[in-house]
Amino acid sequence: MSTHASPATLAISLPGHGKLLPNELLWLNLFAPLAVAPLIIRNLFELELRDAIQRIGGVYLPFIILSLSFYALYHYVVPRFIWRLRSPLQRAMAHAALITVVSLILGAVLTPIYRATCDKSVDGASFIIDCVIISWATMIPSLIVQRLRNRAQHVEQLALVQRQAALEAQLAALQARTNPHFFFNTINTVAALIPDDPSLAERTLEQLADVFRYALDASKIKTVPLKRELAMIEDYLGIQAARFGQKLQTSIQCDDNIANVEVPPL
Repeated sequence: MSTHASPATLAISLPGHGKLLPNELLWLNLFAPLAVAPLIIRNLFELELRDAIQRIGGVYLPFIILSLSFYALYHYVVPRFIWRLRSPLQRAMAHAALITVVSLILGAVLTPIYRATCDKSVDGASFIIDCVIISWATMIPSLIVQRLRNRAQHVEQLALVQRQAALEAQLAALQARTNPHFFFNTINTVAALIPDDPSLAERTLEQLADVFRYALDASKIKTVPLKRELAMIEDYLGIQAARFGQKLQTSIQCDDNIANVEVPPL
């Protein structure tokens, strides 16, 4: 019997490719405003409680808008061009320019909204600078974290493919060692049976043909139903029974519930 292991087919992503931002970025911006509120609202602890709560609520405006905008941008738009830049330096400069420009634009758009809803006295230039700082403080760490995750996932995928290829190579080597012995032993058995029991010799040759046909088909597929594998085993044991006679006693039991479970052939 001659079989060959199929090559590993697990899809592998390139080292730098994959998601650009972690999903945690959206959750982070639900809590980050509380941490940075004292830095953005310079007189926070001097305000009345109602005014302080209102101003803190206002801090959420740039965080939420910036977060959602960058997340959508990096999910739908940026991947289309960022991976075309082969140099890591080029990609870093593209990220820096994009974050800066987008935060400046969003800061300018949010300034009148922030004045109308939160703080009428806010300085427009200061608010825009705060938006740039917020964007850099959240986006750069997020990009670094996700890039490290992508690299780790790539290493895990490579290791999985290597293990799968090694197992397939071991299976192919085992089959190459055992199948010739099985073939020649069966031919010798049939030759010895022809004078004494030609019907058993004929049945043994038919079983040998079935086993070889199964082996040839198995080289083209990865899995078969368990019941098909067991049928091949019955043919194989029938051949061995013709060789060893009453010395070989076998029994196969299989639950009907698992008869259709897919298993590797041979």
